[in-house]
Amino acid sequence: MHPIVKAFEAKQMEEFGKKVTHPSFKAGDTLKVTVGIEESGKKWVQTCEGVCIAKVSKGIASNFTLRRLEASGAIEMRFPMFVEGINIQVLRRGKVRRAKLFYLKHCSRKSGRIKELAPKRHVAQAA
Repeated sequence: MHPIVKAFEAKQMEEFGKKVTHPSFKAGDTLKVTVGIEESGKKWVQTCEGVCIAKVSKGIASNFTLRRLEASGAIEMRFPMFVEGINIQVLRRGKVRRAKLFYLKHCSRKSGRIKELAPKRHVAQAA
C-alpha cells in the first residue's frame, strides 16, 4: 500500500477511534446490533440479533457479517465497524475453533447451534 494512503488511513482510524468504541467480539459470538438510519428526513432505529460468522479487520474498511434466523430462512447482513450510528452489544460468547463460520449457511436450525463459552474460573492459590 502506498505510504500516503497508509498515513490517511491511520489519521482516519485515530479520528474514528475517539468517537466509536465497540466491545471486543469474534466469530461465533451472538451480537445485538442497533443501527440508526436516516432517510429522506425520517429517522428510525433498526435492531438485528444474530451470530457473527465473519470479521474482517482491514483498518478503516473493517466489517463483520451477522447471520440472523427468521421464519422464512436466514439473512446475512454485513456491517461496517467504524460508523457513528452503530451500537454493538455482545449477548453470548460462542465456543468455536474457526475464524470464518461460513459452514453455518448449509446447516439447519438445530445443527447450526453454537455452544456457549463457559466463563473462566479464577482458582485461588493455597498459601
